[in-house]
Amino acid sequence: MTDYLAATMAMLGPAQSRYAEPSAWDRLQADFGIRLPADYRAIVDTYAPIQLNGHLYLSHPSTERWNLAQWIRDTVQAWSEVPWEELALGADEDPRQLLGLKELSFGTRNGLWPIASTGRGETIFLDAAADSTRLVVNYDETWVEHCMSFAEWLHRYLAGEDMTGPNSSAFYPGPVKLQLPPDVCRRTSPAMARPPRPRHVKRCRGTAPKRGDFQAKGSNVPHRPRPEEALDFLRAELATGRSEMTEWTTRGAWLAFVSFGMASRCVV
Repeated sequence: MTDYLAATMAMLGPAQSRYAEPSAWDRLQADFGIRLPADYRAIVDTYAPIQLNGHLYLSHPSTERWNLAQWIRDTVQAWSEVPWEELALGADEDPRQLLGLKELSFGTRNGLWPIASTGRGETIFLDAAADSTRLVVNYDETWVEHCMSFAEWLHRYLAGEDMTGPNSSAFYPGPVKLQLPPDVCRRTSPAMARPPRPRHVKRCRGTAPKRGDFQAKGSNVPHRPRPEEALDFLRAELATGRSEMTEWTTRGAWLAFVSFGMASRCVV
């Protein structure tokens, strides 16, 4: 049986642990009433705050900037404001029906908790109500579930599997590229060599229909926008007459990654 935590860390390279602080996780648990999975905490403690391959973001609970707790609060607030009952969603786009949920809530004892995001507008949630680790991923109007650990999900994601929906592979050949926020850049540190990743071609385990069945119009979200550009873009997008569902998922996506657009990157 594969040890996905060890395999993922081998893929990401030498441990850095710049901000590892057990008390930060204790504070987060006290604030939210939830204990995030051990493998997720280990990966975040070892590498975050970090951007992987230019699009997958991980925050850390002990940093003032790129703070995990604040990002969770902002993202939960955005998703909690979605008027699900008023959207008149069909069975093929209602996450409650697609995922078999009695109700859809965010940041609650039995709800969905955001734990990671991408510059492509994808949000990865932990299902707190599941008996075992269950991840739920949203992109536009696509919802996919994965009954696996975060370490396994991340390993498969970086290896090029479709882990955020059908035809969603984000494979980049060569070592994983790790980029730091500017306030933790170490200009004198040389780039660290990392081993190549295996190339998988398996399809994701998901329950959502094909992404092309309801591709949102005008969903070309800019990559890492500046804050002022983000506001202008969102206003323009909301004026195009898109579906309400896409408007709200776009809003959640902005909160998930706009902070990383305020600065340039440096490679670890």
